Amino acid sequence: MANQKPWKLKRHTRHIEHQWSQSDILFTVAMKAPVALTYEDLQDFPDDGYRRELIHGQLLVSAAPVPKHQRAVFRLGSLLGAACPSHLEILPAPCDWAVSEDTVFEPDLMVVHRESVGPKHIEGIPLLVVEVLSPSTKDTDNTLKRYEYEQAGVPAYWLVDPDVPSLTVLSLDSGIYTETARVVGNESYDTKWPYQVTITPLELVS
Repeated sequence: MANQKPWKLKRHTRHIEHQWSQSDILFTVAMKAPVALTYEDLQDFPDDGYRRELIHGQLLVSAAPVPKHQRAVFRLGSLLGAACPSHLEILPAPCDWAVSEDTVFEPDLMVVHRESVGPKHIEGIPLLVVEVLSPSTKDTDNTLKRYEYEQAGVPAYWLVDPDVPSLTVLSLDSGIYTETARVVGNESYDTKWPYQVTITPLELVS
């Protein structure tokens, strides 16, 4: 990243200070911290519109999403919410899913059991995780997050590309994600996991 300034971390009695200007963060970037960060450390960062996640103690920062991204998140969340049974809940970002003390994700959408919802974060494994791709996040969503969600045991991972538009469905099979469906434009995806719902990618963006 041409304009990125060096990232520095200072810890004084568990106080975290990050040093960059907001204009520096144009893409999703993984910041190599001199010490491994924890979920508690994340609470010390300012609420400035950036998504901050932890992967094994390393900081992942994403810029604020664009309107097309948010439109797809809202419409998909509404579809999932309308069909959601009472024992489950749909949660959009920003909402932390604490996989462990040093790994914390903030997916665009999650379907979770209600008993998994803690006072500050999701404490169990989501039944479904959804990421809506953007130019700054699509590589991370397709590779790093795919691997981490797979390792965490998330049964289903959906990737929505609003630019196509398309929906790619990954299902966990013997601990490995396999692509079980991909629909584009006016094509519809009918699923029974995590419950019965029909998704048409074009309807998420138009």
